[in-house]
Amino acid sequence: MIQNALFRMSGIVLSLGAAFALVCVFSVTAAAQTYSLPLTECNKSGGCYVTAYYDLNRTSGVRRDWNCGTHTYDQHSGTDFGIGGFAGMDANNSRPIVAAAAGTVTAVADGYFDRQTSASNSTCGTSTSCGNYVRVRHADGKTTIYCHMKRGTVAVANGATVSCGQVLGRVGSSGCSTGPHLHFGVNTSSGAHDCPYRATSGCGGSISYWTTQNGYKGLPSYTCCVPNCSGKACGDNGCGGSCGTCASNRTCQSNQCVCVPNCSGKTCGDNGCGGSCGTCASDRTCQNNQCVCAPNCSGKACGSDGCGGSCGTCASDRTCQNNQCVCVPNCSDKTCGSDGCGGSCGSCSPPMVCQNGSCVCVPRCDGKDCGPDGCGGTCGSCPMGYACDAAGICACVPDCDGKACGSDGCGGICGSCPEGETCKPDSTCTCTPNCRDKVCGSDGCGGSCGTCDGRQQVCQNGACVAACVPNCHGRACGDDGCGGECGTCGDGYCVEGKCKSSCTPNCERKSCGSDGCGGTCGSCEGDSVCYNGACLDESLVGVDPNVELLAVNGCSTGRSSSAPFSPLALILVCLALLAVRLTRRAVKH
Repeated sequence: MIQNALFRMSGIVLSLGAAFALVCVFSVTAAAQTYSLPLTECNKSGGCYVTAYYDLNRTSGVRRDWNCGTHTYDQHSGTDFGIGGFAGMDANNSRPIVAAAAGTVTAVADGYFDRQTSASNSTCGTSTSCGNYVRVRHADGKTTIYCHMKRGTVAVANGATVSCGQVLGRVGSSGCSTGPHLHFGVNTSSGAHDCPYRATSGCGGSISYWTTQNGYKGLPSYTCCVPNCSGKACGDNGCGGSCGTCASNRTCQSNQCVCVPNCSGKTCGDNGCGGSCGTCASDRTCQNNQCVCAPNCSGKACGSDGCGGSCGTCASDRTCQNNQCVCVPNCSDKTCGSDGCGGSCGSCSPPMVCQNGSCVCVPRCDGKDCGPDGCGGTCGSCPMGYACDAAGICACVPDCDGKACGSDGCGGICGSCPEGETCKPDSTCTCTPNCRDKVCGSDGCGGSCGTCDGRQQVCQNGACVAACVPNCHGRACGDDGCGGECGTCGDGYCVEGKCKSSCTPNCERKSCGSDGCGGTCGSCEGDSVCYNGACLDESLVGVDPNVELLAVNGCSTGRSSSAPFSPLALILVCLALLAVRLTRRAVKH
């Protein structure tokens, strides 16, 4: 229901109610445009219904509709059709607003907020109270206006021609509106508001603008003609309009566009209807509907194109044969090299090479120091001491004449000297005496490094050591104390210097030497020697062949084979042996 909405749409506002009543009476006296219901899809939920009629009493404060009722509001300038509030607007994309009659669009507006709930001018939010709207001028000069459309739904542009029932937009609540509805207004050709209803006696005019007005508070009928172009490409649509126009080369026959063949001035090509105006001879082609000679250079590089032109020219070294450019071999004044057509005028024998069509010798000295260059010359000569090898390289010649050792002059040697000899500058080997760490024995060159006391010492490994005296007194077999034996027992066993037929090995208090049965109790390492079953430094051996040495806490002690030592005697023997050992070491170093 719209309240207090003041629609002053570029019309003439009269001050007297009687004068506005005459507007309805006057305007319908001429041949007027009739209108259809400007809404469709009224069968949807919420329906369509009249919420307010045009107010025939234009004086403020008094309301009167065309039926002498008050189903309007003060100074209302049109007819309002509701659709069930915002629920009806939101469901099924509202209701389509359609042109009530054919005409031309003279004004449109779109983009305004479409959920207004107040008709106050201060909150309408638009430059006009209509909000989003479309205005259409009809054949009789009157205009109809369709207000409060939903934003973004205006479907026509200013200047467009519309037919009765054509969709203009959809119902919304833009502009000065308290809820979703269509305000449908009629204006005369001069712009004054007009009443579209046939009035009850005493309340207005006697002619209705509606094609079918129907009863009070009821909806006018939807009477727009429904065009019928089913199966038609052209011709009348049954509503005074057209189902389409035909192309310039076609005409409308029985609502169908049929083609009219056109071969005027043509000897070939399309007749405009899918047919042909003629065909050309095999050596001609159709261009711009005329048969013209068609040049044929397919597979040709030169020669005639069949139409007086050429398919191409050949290079200066080629000639045209059977429409192809072929090469002419040229070996004039040449004995070798290319004939200009991928062939050869001849070849040269090594070392000759082909230059500018002639065989010439080219010296070949790449990678060579010496020797022939292949053309009767030389690649160079070698310095003294070098000779030219088969590859033309100057190679060093080894010189070992009269040399036993030393350099051969080419980075090699003429030989090496035997051990103990050195190479002299004259490339001969000479012996070098060697007495390093020696006090006796040979110097390696036939000389001597020194002599030892012949009775008490012998020379061993360049050092003077005490001489060992074999002791086989009372012994028929076994060790003689100096590394030799006192005898053998054949198939028997030697037990403590005696031969026995059976034997029990005895290694008690022994770490080396015989086990008494032909076996051994162990062996000594390094410079140690086995003396009476103990491993001793060689410098201690030979002090007294009658002493059997024992290892006691790291000191060599002993006892006589004939009588035991007293403790004092053992200490004295140990000191004597230590002194001898130190003396031996001093002599050795």
